[in-house]
Amino acid sequence: MPPEGEGPATFESVVESVRSWANRDSSPDGDPVRRLQEKLERDLNAEAETPWEEDVVALGTQSGGCEIVVNGAIGIRFVTDFNRGRMRRFDHRLPAQSDRYNYLLVYLHELPPRFQDGWRVRQRKFSAPRLGLRDFAFVVRPRTRGDDDVQVDPGTVREVVKTLGFLRMVLLVLLVALVVASAAVSERFELVLLVFGAVGLWFVGVALYLRRVPSK
Repeated sequence: MPPEGEGPATFESVVESVRSWANRDSSPDGDPVRRLQEKLERDLNAEAETPWEEDVVALGTQSGGCEIVVNGAIGIRFVTDFNRGRMRRFDHRLPAQSDRYNYLLVYLHELPPRFQDGWRVRQRKFSAPRLGLRDFAFVVRPRTRGDDDVQVDPGTVREVVKTLGFLRMVLLVLLVALVVASAAVSERFELVLLVFGAVGLWFVGVALYLRRVPSK
């Protein structure tokens, strides 16, 4: 059995620190595992007066172990790959990893929306009693950026319509339709593509502008 590592109080502090790191606004520079390890080390040892009072927050070195280990007793799984194959490996390895620690925290870094249901199932599937742990926790940072690294905002289209006004949007659509119809009649299909491209660029530009303007 691994050492206690100051028990529940330390684990609660670890969970709180990881959650605050997961809820930050921006992504960390460099290796995210090391950045989280550094934050945990700062948070846990903020009030330590001597090195002997400090919690030991180390990067995992054992094969198949956790990425971060606190006092040899608290393991932190740092998950960045979320496909179905990874889920199956997670199901297989987690019980074995729980034998190494008294406490276990699973951190899902930048979890894409399409995989959230599968990982929610695993959050409910595993528990401290089932794994033979003193405590167990899941912390999730959902992915908030698309593949092009532009922050996803479902309300952007609504904001464009709201800003321009419904009637203006209708007039714009009618104008585009008229130009497209005229170009089609005259078989100037390159003009059709040009109009669609210009409207698309305009809409994206307005949407990105609205996305970056802070709300009052």
